[in-house]
Amino acid sequence: MIRKILMVAAVTVMPIGGIVATGTIAGAAVNETGTATCGATAGTLTFSTPISNAGVTLAPGKTFTQTTTVKATLTKCARAGGGISLTKGTVFGTVKQVTKNSTTKSIKVATCAGLSGTNKVAAKLSTAWTASAAINPTVSNFTTEKGGTVKIGVNSYGSFTLPGTTTGVSAGSGSFLGTNSGKSDKSNARTVSTVTQLLKACGKPQKTLAITTWTAPSSSFG
Repeated sequence: MIRKILMVAAVTVMPIGGIVATGTIAGAAVNETGTATCGATAGTLTFSTPISNAGVTLAPGKTFTQTTTVKATLTKCARAGGGISLTKGTVFGTVKQVTKNSTTKSIKVATCAGLSGTNKVAAKLSTAWTASAAINPTVSNFTTEKGGTVKIGVNSYGSFTLPGTTTGVSAGSGSFLGTNSGKSDKSNARTVSTVTQLLKACGKPQKTLAITTWTAPSSSFG
């Protein structure tokens, strides 16, 4: 069923340099050490080519690039071990997925079903922090994204995980790099709409999907 509804990202996902961390203490921003977690996510995924059940036809030998723009706000954030106080994180970035049709027949891309499974991506997400001191953003790089479903109560929702595998993230930069240059960075989110609602909506092209919290923490850095 999931392949009937669901790509990333997701998150997932981005230049980022224009985002600046904010704080209440004057002075130059610094790279905050250690790790951070956030327990809630709210935002959107916007597709360069709208997705639908019908998708778009890709001819043999042709290449299709889907770029997903990620915008989200992280709340319920804290630095591991205490210390600096985090109010929220503002995420911006892109997740790029390239599909080449190496077959002899046309295939479908930009489908809602393409949201599922583990996909190779080039993703960079920048998280700017509102905190008790001026700190630099956290830049996270990902090479995989995993789409699926998560059941909450009686309903199922589309889910997105960055990285899609334990080796799907490369070294980051900025604040909260932990002990391995950000290789442990991870982000989970789910769609606001249920799977049933997504199936119905995808009868027409969808440019944007709203995302929210999947599990707590919804994001971790370091």
